[in-house]
Amino acid sequence: MDAAVRLTIRYGIDGWTIRALAHELEVAQAVVHHHWGRRQLVRSVGQRVGAQIPLPEGGLPWRQWFGTCFTDVSRGGVASFGHGPASRGARPGPVAGAQRVIDAARLRR
Repeated sequence: MDAAVRLTIRYGIDGWTIRALAHELEVAQAVVHHHWGRRQLVRSVGQRVGAQIPLPEGGLPWRQWFGTCFTDVSRGGVASFGHGPASRGARPGPVAGAQRVIDAARLRR
């Protein structure tokens, strides 16, 4: 996973391949496919990025809470994970790693 994150920082989530990851790990591609596969790796990188999102303190109105949350994302360590994971967060559908933020926001109601 650490190697996949390093490649994501360097090239973005869509900028590396299983071949590049296998090269980074000095293993055969089949080893990576057997243990992870591209889809699972992308999901796991997204979860790691999502875990880095700083959640604002309680007591803020919901609009301010979300504004603070996503302003902190752009300033914080999450942005250093490369351009891929953050852009996936803006796409419709389930986003790996976003459940933590969604759950925290539900508690704001």
